Amino acid sequence: MTTAPLPIAASSELRDRDTLVAEHASSAETIRPRFGESSSLHPHHIEAPAPDDLLNVLLDNAPVGVCLFDARLNLILCNSQMKRLLEYPDELFQDSTLTMEDLFRFNAERGEYGPGNVETLVHRRLDKARQGLAHVYERTRPNGIVVEIRGVPLASGGFLSIYSDVTEQRQRLYQLDAIIENFPGGICLFDKNMEMVLHNRELLHLLELPPSLFQNGKPSLEQLFRFNAAVRRHDKLTL
Repeated sequence: MTTAPLPIAASSELRDRDTLVAEHASSAETIRPRFGESSSLHPHHIEAPAPDDLLNVLLDNAPVGVCLFDARLNLILCNSQMKRLLEYPDELFQDSTLTMEDLFRFNAERGEYGPGNVETLVHRRLDKARQGLAHVYERTRPNGIVVEIRGVPLASGGFLSIYSDVTEQRQRLYQLDAIIENFPGGICLFDKNMEMVLHNRELLHLLELPPSLFQNGKPSLEQLFRFNAAVRRHDKLTL
């Protein structure tokens, strides 16, 4: 297979392009050594942060409070957000041997756990911590802030605690509850497994559902059907 010769003008254009490409390549070869030798942006000249410094930056900028305890429940670290969220004073951390018991006692003495004997409140929480069980619960602080606390036991015997401010989420839930309870009709909500997850009092009134049906938690849709069938009222069930 043969090809026709290019017109003179086209050949000239191709030569010009080849010349430009060669010139750029030559310039690049000239520039490259200078960049590699003297530029402060060269990868080999960038100093990576130390692992400990990087960890501190990450922890102090985390949106949650974090504290870590060793197997003896001695405090290893506590980030800035934790101190802000629980309003811990800097003086509390001057002692390098701060323990979980110290933090519990500090909280109990200032009323974080409500009324009661301080030592009883402290040791009740220590006993739970020593069980080494994962847990999630919420606590409302005296200033009204709602804190979610997640405890994660470590394989080494230590404990990681994560504190989150969930005040806004709880306020939205309270508002939703108020709307549901004041709705002029019965409301119930079931999950994908047909388990009831939400209902209002008007539902119980309209369907004449007894409180005993809810003694062991919210009934499933099947349990509601069976209850109504048993009392011959299934035709009244309008879900």
